[in-house]
Amino acid sequence: MKRKIPLFILTAFIIVNLYGCAPVLVGAVVGAGALGGYALSPDTVEADAEQPYEELWSSAIDIARVRGEIIQENYSQGYIEFKEKSSRAWIKLLRLTRSVTRIKISARKNHLPSLALARELYAKIVEAAR
Repeated sequence: MKRKIPLFILTAFIIVNLYGCAPVLVGAVVGAGALGGYALSPDTVEADAEQPYEELWSSAIDIARVRGEIIQENYSQGYIEFKEKSSRAWIKLLRLTRSVTRIKISARKNHLPSLALARELYAKIVEAAR
């Protein structure tokens, strides 16, 4: 009986820490277009895509225009900010090589973190860039 109590406490401690602020491995968000991705915080997803910067930029702008109103965009800095209804999203693209681009997407819905929205935007951007 003494052994079960510490094991229970350890298990509870691990579960609580999995939902903390530390990065959580979420694996590949999208199939062939992604090298892998991870959550940086409750509202941010970052991943490296095996697609050129120009293609990802074009698809990110198109998706932002379809989903809502673009507040800011800067091609040279790879930055897009847009809002749709009660949500706001920030997309940052960074060219790593000619064929690999890092995508960082943060999203909030009703001023609260929305990791689901960030993942959805990432998947749509990578899919549209194919």
